[in-house]
Amino acid sequence: EGAEEPPSRTPAAPAQKGKSGKSKAVAKAGPARYTWQIMEQSGVPVELLRTFDDPVAWLRYFPGEGMKDMKYFGAHVDWRRSFITTSVNPFYDAFIRWQFNTLRKLGRVKFGKRLTVYSPLDGQACADHDRASGEGVGPQEYTLIKMAVKQGEIAEGCNTAVVS
Repeated sequence: EGAEEPPSRTPAAPAQKGKSGKSKAVAKAGPARYTWQIMEQSGVPVELLRTFDDPVAWLRYFPGEGMKDMKYFGAHVDWRRSFITTSVNPFYDAFIRWQFNTLRKLGRVKFGKRLTVYSPLDGQACADHDRASGEGVGPQEYTLIKMAVKQGEIAEGCNTAVVS
């Protein structure tokens, strides 16, 4: 079957390559500020934009667009086995819940802590690619020593008495 070319959904590449002096976040941003502007620039018909207020509309629209793009790229995919992997598909959702609970009972899935970089500016964890600068910088490890000091006694190495 002949693949027909889908309409371009990506903005034109910049004319020059190299350092522009902009931060990574600013360089990626493009001229669009709002989601509807990005979708409009990506080729989503204007009359459909308002339907995306409903999260399920995203599930109805974009899988077909992805299939068109994959066919255009020449990918050979067995589309008979494609399905939605959210709670919108209750059969798949039930399977994933069963699978997760079974693996947890067998000790294959564990909850725990992992190191991450925290941004005090944003008040949340900050992934490596979210930072305008400092990519590749991992979490720093600190050692904190907490000691009880008796009230009224001078702590060793201090010049003043501890008063509460």
